[in-house]
Amino acid sequence: MDMAARIVELEAKVAELEAELAIYTAVREYSDDNGEQTANIERVAEKIERFVLHFCRLRLRFKQAQFHVEALRDYVVRELNPEHETVAPASPDRILRLLRQQNKLDYIVLSRSESLYEVLWVRKDNA
Repeated sequence: MDMAARIVELEAKVAELEAELAIYTAVREYSDDNGEQTANIERVAEKIERFVLHFCRLRLRFKQAQFHVEALRDYVVRELNPEHETVAPASPDRILRLLRQQNKLDYIVLSRSESLYEVLWVRKDNA
């Protein structure tokens, strides 16, 4: 094999290895971000889960199961205020979805564009 052919072969191998490295790096960064994101969601859930559950229970108790997500956000912020806590605007929505995944409550989305939800049930054993 002449030198030019060997150089072309080695350059192709380098390009292949660089592509594999890029994929590996992206997967690793995603895994790290995903782990950090999971930790953040758990921290936020610990702080506001009880307020989201209470809000949903109140909506059912007073036969006002439909709500706009803004009402949930306002309720959570109001409940956190005596503790001088803050929460990101999307956190109550995120925790609502998490509670649904954990089978602690259920709801339907009546209008995504209007952020209109309806609580169907809240599990009784949630404190």
